[in-house]
Amino acid sequence: MPVIHRVAFSVGSVILCLCLSLQTSTARGDDIVLQWNRAVLDSIRAEKTPPPVASRALAMTHIAIFDALNQIEGSYRSYSYTFPGVSIASPPPELSASTAAYIVLSHLYPTREAIFRSQWLSSFKAADGMARNAAAVAWGTYVGNLVVNYRRRDGASSLVSYTPLAACGKWKPTLPLFAPALLPQWSRVQPFGVTQVIFFRPAAPPAFIARSFTAAYQEVYRLGSATSTARTADQTQIAYFWEDGAGTVTPPGHWQVIAQGLSERFLLSRIENARLFALLSMAQADAAIASWDAKYTYNYFRPITGIRERCFNRPDLVKDPNWTPLLPTPPFPAYTSGHSTFSAASARLLALYFGTDNIAFSGPSPDPGRWPAALTGVQRSWPSLSAAAAEAGQSRVFGGIHWQFDNVAGLKAGAGIADQTFDIHLRKK
Repeated sequence: MPVIHRVAFSVGSVILCLCLSLQTSTARGDDIVLQWNRAVLDSIRAEKTPPPVASRALAMTHIAIFDALNQIEGSYRSYSYTFPGVSIASPPPELSASTAAYIVLSHLYPTREAIFRSQWLSSFKAADGMARNAAAVAWGTYVGNLVVNYRRRDGASSLVSYTPLAACGKWKPTLPLFAPALLPQWSRVQPFGVTQVIFFRPAAPPAFIARSFTAAYQEVYRLGSATSTARTADQTQIAYFWEDGAGTVTPPGHWQVIAQGLSERFLLSRIENARLFALLSMAQADAAIASWDAKYTYNYFRPITGIRERCFNRPDLVKDPNWTPLLPTPPFPAYTSGHSTFSAASARLLALYFGTDNIAFSGPSPDPGRWPAALTGVQRSWPSLSAAAAEAGQSRVFGGIHWQFDNVAGLKAGAGIADQTFDIHLRKK
């Protein structure tokens, strides 16, 4: 966390200040928080942003929106700064939040600046007057730049040399593209919500002689193959439903879409939305960092490598040089599952926010066009948030790209990350 400073900001020679206001708005499709949430997700799709980078973009955007709104109409602790409180005018909340989001997203996705500018300009209301609108722009710009500047050296753009280890059980590039390891530096990114991700690093994967390894090997061999006759039609649909690959909203974005639905269902106010999406995005961003920490600590091989090569001495386990998973194998180590970590963090954070895990809900795929033959017209339902997270985690085994212990360790870490994030951040003053 950054050092807290008391600061003032100005436009020209006029010192502006903020007055608390109790304005609220009922969450609808036109809620400013939801509007910018959709803008981030659209950008993630358009730029084919990888999941860890996507979660960072969501966290930065929603922290900026929250801090911009909270100082005007909220009663929560800000994310990391002490802000000025002054007496000229209360900036229009929507324009303040919109400006903060515009600043952050234009930095993250500069080629889409014109799109963000158009959305930002739609937040101006002539009835608010020139002075109040100027105050909102100044305030939102200040907050957005704080977030951008603080994250400039957070490790996301560090250059890390990575060479796959030539040893049995270690990751190496795989089909379909034999791409190099993705984002090996991500374990070094500064967390958003938790104190240190190392606290969520699991123990090493099981030994090749362990019962849990035997069970995981047999399960993914039987259920995860592209030609499996043991996998049911529902399990196949589950694999495709949660795949969330390149060009989609990604795994964290899938849960953002779920949160949009819950927001509208429970009629959250604007500031409640801002807090929800900031907390959710922070937990997801740290889930990515924690999962990538485990991935590049253990460098564990994917099922396609383990099953095709079976480099260990276990003649009782089938070696199949032609075995191919149902889903494309991502280009990074297996342990732990990012999907599982994202999903458990998201489900747990939502349960903490709404006060219960027992929320039954349903929904379509956010990106049915990714697998149109499997997902067009499909809607899935879950009895609880944790049930949806469990299904998302298991989907990676059905897809043939993760071992069961990848899933179990990811679910545990994600839930712990959400607990710590919710306990520490954006609490009532």
